[in-house]
Amino acid sequence: MSFNSIGFLIFLPVTVIVNYILPHKARWVWLLAASYFFYMSWEPKMAALIFAVTLVAYLGGLAAGYFRDKKAARRVPALPPPLPACFVSRR
Repeated sequence: MSFNSIGFLIFLPVTVIVNYILPHKARWVWLLAASYFFYMSWEPKMAALIFAVTLVAYLGGLAAGYFRDKKAARRVPALPPPLPACFVSRR
């Protein structure tokens, strides 16, 4: 599904409307599922990439919360950011 397709013209309003209908605590699950659906409809192989990026971002957020205001944070080496999707080979 590309941004200039009929499918996207249906997908975007449905996603936004459902997002506002859902309770605030459930919105992140809906948006995560919608983004997975969007990227998988474009290229199913991208599911592994977006899952890896989601996992790295989630674990990085947990680590940032754990090491907030702690001296141990200075001893933990910084990890490089994940490889951007534009550099992944699509053979």
